[in-house]
Amino acid sequence: MTGKIKIESVESVRRPQNAEKRSAATAIAKHRPPARQLTKSEVGLLEQTFKALAPRGDRSAVQFYAELFARHPGIKPLFDGTDIPTQKAKLHGAFKLAVENLRHPVVLDDALRKMGTQHEDYGSDPAHYAAVADALLDAMEEVAGVHEERTLEQCG
Repeated sequence: MTGKIKIESVESVRRPQNAEKRSAATAIAKHRPPARQLTKSEVGLLEQTFKALAPRGDRSAVQFYAELFARHPGIKPLFDGTDIPTQKAKLHGAFKLAVENLRHPVVLDDALRKMGTQHEDYGSDPAHYAAVADALLDAMEEVAGVHEERTLEQCG
């Protein structure tokens, strides 16, 4: 497998979007300044963490979705009709894509923008990103242990 993955849309969760909202979000994304460059030690830490968590990917994904839906039940309807095993594989693939491209920020930025647009098509909005990040970090803590999670928080 190459460092690229193809995230396919799931028509059953696609939501019609307000054209005004879509245009505004696209304009913001195009004009947003790039994120700060990660340091070599941050990149190394993220690569090590992914390597440690990858064998426990299924458990991480289960814990992540459990945390996300428990804390933010309003997000769960966005996953109606979604095949959860496929979704878990996509989550792992997205992490793999991100970690493999940490040293290639242009490639990573393009891939993340495409994923953002795709998730917008599914009905997500900017408020969901913080909820996802919190649930994800807590799931990683649960699966990997407190030491790795605290170190990850130091990167962010």
